[in-house]
Amino acid sequence: MRRKWNLFNTDKREKAWTASGVYESLIFAPHEWLVKLLARPNFSDTVPAYYLDPYKSDKDELGALARLPEELLIYIVSLTSLDDAACLASTHRLLALEGFFHVRKLQRRKCAHWGSWAGDRIVTVGDSASVLPPGILSPEEEAETEGHFFNFAWDRYERRPTTDGMALNCAGDEAGVPHAALKRLSRHERGDHIRIRLLLKSTRPRYTSTGSWALCNVDRKQYVRANVLADMKMRGYWPHAGWAEGPFVRRTSRVIDLGGLALIMTAGSEDIGATGSVPPWAGDRLTVTTVGDLSEPGWEDVSSTGRSMAEDCIIADDGMMWKPWQSVEDSDSGF
Repeated sequence: MRRKWNLFNTDKREKAWTASGVYESLIFAPHEWLVKLLARPNFSDTVPAYYLDPYKSDKDELGALARLPEELLIYIVSLTSLDDAACLASTHRLLALEGFFHVRKLQRRKCAHWGSWAGDRIVTVGDSASVLPPGILSPEEEAETEGHFFNFAWDRYERRPTTDGMALNCAGDEAGVPHAALKRLSRHERGDHIRIRLLLKSTRPRYTSTGSWALCNVDRKQYVRANVLADMKMRGYWPHAGWAEGPFVRRTSRVIDLGGLALIMTAGSEDIGATGSVPPWAGDRLTVTTVGDLSEPGWEDVSSTGRSMAEDCIIADDGMMWKPWQSVEDSDSGF
């Protein structure tokens, strides 16, 4: 009988909301949510010029509302939700600045609510696992689980907030997840639609498109680059390479991204034979960042190992000995 699996953060004592299921379906599902948990986003502190220079002559257009004290207008804006504030900010230039500040604050608060697993100990475990491999848990933690880790963690660990609604800016990504504020508008209302879209985009968490992003093992000082996974091609299975957008790997078909690789490298699965039976990174502290931000010396690029593990997982899952293409020239050979 196939086991069910889940991802656990042993430092924060949390379990993943999204990562649960049979091993192969778990591995090949989208895992941007995990990348978002492991990668620390940035927020722009720049205020677009549009919000800094309201036209004073527009004040008369507000009518009686313009006679309200500025402090009261600020207070009214502060009571609104993110989507309401976005709509209010796009209503009039005189409301735009406070609306922008409030939307930015709520975007950051929302991101903080999702939390971060960057630098935490991560392990992917099947429901039949009673005792984890040595070194993953401290003696105190092992005693606490009483030899039944999965059951203990499943019952006692908290579910982390889902990141499914986490819109982001990354390498030209403008869409993110549609907000209710945009749904309230017809696309024929082009001016308001554009203003709200630009406001939401300028206040979202950002992931730089420059540099090489990687899944990093803080304990072992090893990393696997996202672009290596994106370039992976397999004869008869993945005839075309994908592409990397910041820390995210895109592909038109099934994809193994940095989140999926984190599951593979922290789990041992008997469901697919020997692949992953000795999880090299189980219980280690993981993060996703750019290689350029790894300032300490001694880091090792193990991208080829990570790619090989991903390929082995695909081969074992499908049961066919497909081999990766060795060069770009092979893509023109008809395979």
